[in-house]
Amino acid sequence: MKHLPFLLLILLFSCKKDKHPETPAPKPFDTIKPNPYLPVYPGSWWEFKDNKGGTITHQTGPTYVKDQYTIKGMYSDLPSDTVLVPLYMGRKIWGRWDHVHFFFHPYTEFIPVVSDSIPVGAGWLNWKYDSHSNSFAGVRTRDTSIIIAGKTYSPTIVIQYTQGGDSAPYYLYQREYYTKDIGLVRTETMDTNNRDSVASFMEIVRFHINR
Repeated sequence: MKHLPFLLLILLFSCKKDKHPETPAPKPFDTIKPNPYLPVYPGSWWEFKDNKGGTITHQTGPTYVKDQYTIKGMYSDLPSDTVLVPLYMGRKIWGRWDHVHFFFHPYTEFIPVVSDSIPVGAGWLNWKYDSHSNSFAGVRTRDTSIIIAGKTYSPTIVIQYTQGGDSAPYYLYQREYYTKDIGLVRTETMDTNNRDSVASFMEIVRFHINR
C-alpha cells in the first residue's frame, strides 16, 4: 500500500500525456449573395421565348461554389481568401461583379453586372476581342418599366452594349432589361443594317427564384 500514491501519480501523469489538444473547427467560407437585379440564387431558373417561338432557359448551379481572385503584389501575386458564390450560366457572380478569367479579359478579373449602384450613363469595357475590337456596356435607363405579354415589369434597368475599335464610332448591338427581384426579362439584338431596329429578341415567360 505504501507504493499506491506513487502508482496514482504515474497514472495521472500518463492520462495527461495521452490527452491531445482538440483540432479547431475549420473557419466557414463567407458567402457572396446575389444582388436584387440579378438574383441568381442556386437552384433558380428563367424561361424565355424568342421571336421565332423557341424556348431558352437560363439557370444557376445547384449550390454555391468556391472562388477566389488574384491579389496583385509588387513582387508576387497572392490568392485572396476563398468565398462561396453562385454560378449563373457558367459565370461566377460576386454580387455586383462578374468574375472573368485573365486570359479572356486581360485588364481586370472583375467587370460590373447590372445593379442599382451604377448611375445612368456609366459604362465599362465588357469584352476585348482583340487589340482593336472592343465591346462596351453601359446603363441606358434606370427605374423604368417594360410590358411583356400584358404584364408590367418594374423597376427595370436597361443595359446597352456597343461594339467598336479603340475610338468612336461605336455601334449599338444589344440591349438587356433587368427587373428588380426577377433578373433578366428581355434581350434585344439590333439589326446590323439599322441599329434603331430590333432584329431578334427573347422575353421572360416564367421563372423560379430559389431564395
